Amino acid sequence: MCALIQDSAKKGENIMLLEVKALTKIYSKNDTCKHDFEKGNVCVKCGSVAAVKDVSFRLDEGEVLSIVGESGSGKSTLLKILYFDIEPTRGETYLSSFEGGKRNLFSVDSKRKRELRNFNMGMVYQNPEDGIKPGISASGNVADKLLAANWRDFGRIKNRSLELLSKTEIPEQRFYDLTKNFSGGMKQRVQISKAMANNPELLLLDEPTTGLDVSVQARLLDMIRSIQQELGIATIMVTHDFGVAKTLADRIMVMCGGVVVESGLADQILEDPQHEYTQLLINSILG
Repeated sequence: MCALIQDSAKKGENIMLLEVKALTKIYSKNDTCKHDFEKGNVCVKCGSVAAVKDVSFRLDEGEVLSIVGESGSGKSTLLKILYFDIEPTRGETYLSSFEGGKRNLFSVDSKRKRELRNFNMGMVYQNPEDGIKPGISASGNVADKLLAANWRDFGRIKNRSLELLSKTEIPEQRFYDLTKNFSGGMKQRVQISKAMANNPELLLLDEPTTGLDVSVQARLLDMIRSIQQELGIATIMVTHDFGVAKTLADRIMVMCGGVVVESGLADQILEDPQHEYTQLLINSILG
């Protein structure tokens, strides 16, 4: 069901920001095994799992790419690899603003990777506790990202923190409340504020609305779309929900068993899916 098909999207004249080549993450049970994944993402010889296998794509400046798939498809693992939370088994990633787009990001040392996270990227995790510190205030969480990006002027840090919290619709009276006392939706808003603190060129969203009430989901998605369009931040959003993807995405990439099975313009994928797996997902989720 998960056999690969070609990307049906036509490349335009947009400027490429990110290029990913043959990204692979294998959770190996036997390092000496040559691994046979021909029949899926589990090695038939040793049982090792390819959570992500030979994934390649590009992301243009200001574009929103949604990666869609069921639990275990590899989409969240892919996102965490891009943010350096997980080390890939092999593969390359290039950012146009980093050394002219000619240096594989995975080849740099840990110090440079931290700099890329702090200056070039923002991440919103599915679990807010992975992205914010519950024991400090909402404004303190945003300030934490700014300090990591070498902001040193207290007045500028405070103004920027309050500006972003306002933009993500955190009530002014809650700016200095501890985030551990916030609801799930409010915590996600703080995460988004923190992720955007230093005007990143790449925003990564890992299931940002999972576990939230439908009304809260809709409000949060509207807010993300508004901010993304206003600032023109290139965004990769992971979701299992084609309804969420439809709200934000310019392009959709569908993953199954660690591989990309279909990729194309969002309207094209939603209205005329070519792959059996994509068809099943759309029929089951959109009805």
